Amino acid sequence: MRFGLFLFLITLIYWPANAKPGDTIKADSEWPDTAAIKRQVRSTDTPIAPEGFQASKIASNLGEIVSIIPVGNDVFVADADQDRVLRLRSRSEGKAFESRAEYLIGFDQINDLATDGKYLFISDRNGIWKIEIDVALVATRAPGLLYAHRYPQTGSRISIAMFPDKNAIAVGVGNEVFLIDATTGNKQLVSKGKWIIENVAVSPTGGIWASVFESGNAYIMPMRVDTENIARLSLPPHTHAIDIQFWHNERYPESWPDQWASDMIVSLNGNRPVLARAHFNFGDIMPEFTVFIDGFSKPSQIVGRRNYWGVPTAITVLPNGHLVFAEREYGALWGLVKSQGQQPDLKTEARSEKDVELSPKPEAKPKAPEILRGSSIKSASGLETDELLKAPEKNKDPKDN
Repeated sequence: MRFGLFLFLITLIYWPANAKPGDTIKADSEWPDTAAIKRQVRSTDTPIAPEGFQASKIASNLGEIVSIIPVGNDVFVADADQDRVLRLRSRSEGKAFESRAEYLIGFDQINDLATDGKYLFISDRNGIWKIEIDVALVATRAPGLLYAHRYPQTGSRISIAMFPDKNAIAVGVGNEVFLIDATTGNKQLVSKGKWIIENVAVSPTGGIWASVFESGNAYIMPMRVDTENIARLSLPPHTHAIDIQFWHNERYPESWPDQWASDMIVSLNGNRPVLARAHFNFGDIMPEFTVFIDGFSKPSQIVGRRNYWGVPTAITVLPNGHLVFAEREYGALWGLVKSQGQQPDLKTEARSEKDVELSPKPEAKPKAPEILRGSSIKSASGLETDELLKAPEKNKDPKDN
């Protein structure tokens, strides 16, 4: 439990006691003094969605989820607890996940995922890895190191986001945001400041946005060469954005209300963890946000305290337009679906992990999966950019994996 836990342990947050989905919060509001107390997760614990929608658990026992990326009917999940990438598979769009497997293992503090549909990019403490995506649930080759960047301190991370039309990756690490060519690994600096970059995202218009931490305060702001006198969203004191993603609502005009169009979805930690919607006005981010998905914490019987059961982390939007977010304590994925009329199959969680067959699609010829051993990827600390790791020998007995 690394980056997310690190941020939470330093958090004693101030939050309106009666905030609920749909409430608009201004950063300069008066925040009552409260402290967070963790309690055991209960089977009845469910996030509270906006009116007309519901949050449904679609997968669980996935570890500490720090990033989610959909590719076709599959979803890749980065688990920081076991430093691995999981692959979840559905046979058709909008259906529950029938299969899951460890796609890659052995990373050194895995951070983030990105994809252009053909390649999967994974960031960890050593830099950014690249692997071509095939149909197998388990990777049949080792990834190559596209960009080497070793950071020493615990709690640091490399956040990545894809430019689909530019063959480039937006990267945030330390106090820099830069672009990496997805083929050559060449670097181009975008912005540098006195802040610490926590997350990056690419807007529908191609702008780079980041959540940053500077002088005890957290902001969400655009990344440009000149960052002076630009609009930014100030987060409440001692609050961090664990993930930021754009809705890209124009792709799904019938799925969500018009007022959600082009909003930024933000997962916030603290004693009142929530998913929020940040708003824009002619391209500038507004100095307020709307509580979007709540219910991760409740007031305690002790005055000035709140009990929390979960913390939302990674966010993504599936190809069919459904919003999916992760929750840390369950190690679960939740899908946001309409609660009126016929419900999509997305709301149904797959079978328990022990009952799921870790195999390719039924039409593929069954074969023993080849799992990449942890020592193979961990040895990347001594590699240079573009050097390819050798895939390990096949295990004699797949059950030993």
